[in-house]
Amino acid sequence: MGQTDNPEAQTERPKKTDGLRFGFGKHERLLSTKDYERVYAEGRKIVEEWAVLYYARNQLPHCRLGITISRKMGKAVSRNRIKRRLKEAFRLNKHKLKPGYDLTVVVRKKAMDLSFHEIEGRLLLICKKADLLTLK
Repeated sequence: MGQTDNPEAQTERPKKTDGLRFGFGKHERLLSTKDYERVYAEGRKIVEEWAVLYYARNQLPHCRLGITISRKMGKAVSRNRIKRRLKEAFRLNKHKLKPGYDLTVVVRKKAMDLSFHEIEGRLLLICKKADLLTLK
């Protein structure tokens, strides 16, 4: 039987909250080697003990994120955990960033022991140092 004709019975997951989109689609990621190389070559960098942030202007109305983590940092499970935490921190806070920047985070060894909340706070702090936050 399956579907009903009652539109109220078919609940759809909301895509917006207060006018903000909280997804993390392909258009918000750095995907090509060329994009990474451009950010490294043309961009500026902020060095912290847990990560290095490279950032450069792009011609888009939104920010994009790229994450680099060496195999020296540990096994794939731990590297992927850090990447998931960084992506989530970016996803939840991208509305606080100035539009039109490509960000690349190069993860360092000290980040391996950080919780999600610590990563989120430090990501916002490093973005503030780079003057990428719209909210002061």
